[in-house]
Amino acid sequence: MMSGQASGHDLLKQCKAAFLTVKGSTKEHIESQDEFCKALQQCGRSPSLKILQNYWQEEKGQVSFSKFCSVVKSEEAVTEQQLVDAFRKLDVSGDGFISHEEFLRVMTSKGEKMSPHEVRRVFENADVNKDGKLDYKEFSKMIMKTADECQKVAQERMDKMLSRRSRHLSEDHHQPNSTTTGKSTPEPKPRRSLSYLKALPVKKQTDDNVHQLHKTAVLHLKHKVHRPQNLQDWHHLHTKGVIFLEEDGSIVSHRYTLKLPRSSSVWINMQPISISGNESVTPIDTELFVLRNDEEVTEKGLVTFTENRDKKGMYYIRAHLEAGKYLLLPTSTGCRLTSRKHQPKSESKLLRKDKEGVTLTKVFRQALTEIFKMCDLDDNGLLSRQEFNYFNLRTSGEEVADDEWAVVQENVSLQDGELTLAGFIDLHQMEAEDNNGDTEDLWVTLSTMGYNRNLQLDEASLFKLNVYLDECVGDLVTSDTFSFDSKAEKSICHSVRMKGSSRSLKTNENIVVYTYSSDARVTIAVENKSSHMARVQVDCSKSSNCVSHRGTLVFQLNLPSKSLKIAHHLLPENEAEDWIVASVENVTK
Repeated sequence: MMSGQASGHDLLKQCKAAFLTVKGSTKEHIESQDEFCKALQQCGRSPSLKILQNYWQEEKGQVSFSKFCSVVKSEEAVTEQQLVDAFRKLDVSGDGFISHEEFLRVMTSKGEKMSPHEVRRVFENADVNKDGKLDYKEFSKMIMKTADECQKVAQERMDKMLSRRSRHLSEDHHQPNSTTTGKSTPEPKPRRSLSYLKALPVKKQTDDNVHQLHKTAVLHLKHKVHRPQNLQDWHHLHTKGVIFLEEDGSIVSHRYTLKLPRSSSVWINMQPISISGNESVTPIDTELFVLRNDEEVTEKGLVTFTENRDKKGMYYIRAHLEAGKYLLLPTSTGCRLTSRKHQPKSESKLLRKDKEGVTLTKVFRQALTEIFKMCDLDDNGLLSRQEFNYFNLRTSGEEVADDEWAVVQENVSLQDGELTLAGFIDLHQMEAEDNNGDTEDLWVTLSTMGYNRNLQLDEASLFKLNVYLDECVGDLVTSDTFSFDSKAEKSICHSVRMKGSSRSLKTNENIVVYTYSSDARVTIAVENKSSHMARVQVDCSKSSNCVSHRGTLVFQLNLPSKSLKIAHHLLPENEAEDWIVASVENVTK
């Protein structure tokens, strides 16, 4: 609703519906200021022309879905009272009405100007009594009602679109996939449900155009971890965090600020943790980018990133950092952390009801125990108010108010002022009782924390972060969580351009392909240096034992002028086998 702030989940859905009114997919970028304005208005936001232009200039003429969500979150929704107050300034006589002449003068001369014809049509529809005057309080109500109806129509349109895509995916599930390579085992669910983006017809390519990388099996590599010998003497900072896969396919995580009072050698490692204890499952890939704090994400702002890993999936950095503040951005390519195709056929029971009331089932209590461990960032077996606040932000989009924390302190078990596991479970027992056994809110909590209906954690991954400092005692602070910003994506692009090989296409030297290759990952990025829009297809279907974060080995990029985008992140599907990356690029527009 325009008149109030939506919850985190509802706001994301609202943003997605608005974005899809101007673009065909959340993977696309808004490429005109008019589209940007329309999408914001669809979300009930109406920033001034100056503010709109500032956002537009910051994004250099292209706004991603994640940036759009960030703008919506930062701009307050227009309320009915704000409209009334604005119109009241035009009410010279103070009788609650505005004349047609005054309305015409303002609407055609200020702000987002309308034509006289447009103003006349609006006024005729709003002037119910046909007396040449506008009751602006009733007009404000009409605007709000119309805006709400537009939002509902947009969400219904989005739901139908997703339903059609879901049916399409279901129908295609049993069909041969020409882009799938390797064994006959089912391919992981395509990230972001992009199977509808099929390869466009291109000119026949010769073998000379295929660029290949032959990679040794990751598990057969003789990894030599360059760990400092006296690491036990270094100052140790540690925390946990969670990488979440959002409904739109984007990846978000905790963010951290590293504060160094003076320059120091650092050793940083990051490793996924199996919360279920099943170590046989191939862990997701993780990456950590170190940026100079408060600087724009450029090659200059990017300090270093994880390039090496051991056989157990630990990624690490050894570097020398100057005194100052650094932003640590954890992320994942999304090759193994993929959106579920559908919910499991069986659904776990959360509550047991009897004459005495409702109680939490054993499997639900186990899931809550896992969530407690996910939120316990300092790993001390308790949840501080800050850690509980992160949980609340994630599941409801709201921070814990003082009076709410007071209720927690009065009603459940605490230890040294922090929430115990028993207290955390008791809170959910209280919620179940307050809702008279209705499980809808409980399922919202589980879903936002990455669980499916069978209480399996399949859209989130826990990780451990260790920072060792040789020459100083620093500080590691969780500075932001679950951000929609695109800093991680930009960091990846810049890292590929900094460390990868480059080549211009023979058919268009303004299109540059960058290929970054480490022992466990290959990333292909494409830059459009021209002053025109370009469409480039990157075909990796001739690769062997590879999986792409796109969910398909053939993908087409829409590249605005002077832009750089990721085409594919590629990982070995089976780390015990050698793998080959083979790519062919072709400009299709």
